[in-house]
Order: sequence, then C-alpha cells, then structure tokens
Amino acid sequence: MAERDEIRRYLDEKWREFSKWLKTSRHYILDENRQPVACEDMREAMRWWEGADIHVADTYLTGDIRVSTVFLGLNHNYGSGPPLLFETAVFRPDVEVMNRYETWEETEFGHQMIVEDLIKNEGREIVEEDPLNAEVIE
Repeated sequence: MAERDEIRRYLDEKWREFSKWLKTSRHYILDENRQPVACEDMREAMRWWEGADIHVADTYLTGDIRVSTVFLGLNHNYGSGPPLLFETAVFRPDVEVMNRYETWEETEFGHQMIVEDLIKNEGREIVEEDPLNAEVIE
C-alpha cells in the first residue's frame, strides 16, 4: 500500500509540473532575422505557419541517413531554462537521434557538427539527391 501511495504522489507531482508547463507554453514564430518571437495569439501563429519555411537544414548521407533540422514553434524544454525551439533529428534504418537548440545559429552549427561527425566517424558521404525519395509535405 505504501508503494502505491508513493507512486500516486509521484504521478500527482509530474501532473502538476506538466500542467504548469502547459499553462506557460507559448507558440513561437520567427521574425525576418530568424529570431524566435513568442506569439500569444494562436490565430496569428497559425497565419504565420501557413507560409513559413521551417527548415534550417536537410542533409542526406550514404547509408540511407537523413539529418533534418527544423524550427518547432513550441518550447520543448520541459524544465527550467531557455526555450528549445529547434530540433535536429538523424533518421537512419536503426537509430534516431535528436538534439534541440535555442537559436537558429546554434541549430545550424549543431546540424553541421552532426553531419561532420557522421562523415568522420562512420565514413559517410553527402549525397546530392534524396536516396529515400521522401516527399516534402507542404
């Protein structure tokens, strides 16, 4: 019974933390200088997203690997600290790795470091065409 009460307290605390995060969560858009701007009006954010180019970088490498970096528009930092609004994901047949960033510049650098690491440590090469024939969703 004590273990059940402990689990209940833990889950209640996590729910309170999530509820607090949800109330303070904001939508973000990018200004003309690619700087994130908090957007309190969801309709304004939706209008921005209709024509937004959220791709920071997209690199295809040998071995069916794709490194994709995008602007998320929502804070993915679920704790304290600056908002994490960008994400780099490495898609490959057996692994998916994600890193999140605060700024466009930091994101570009992080994307490039991941690509360089795959080239240096795994012997991958950049390919010019999409080997996976992925469709761009518009």
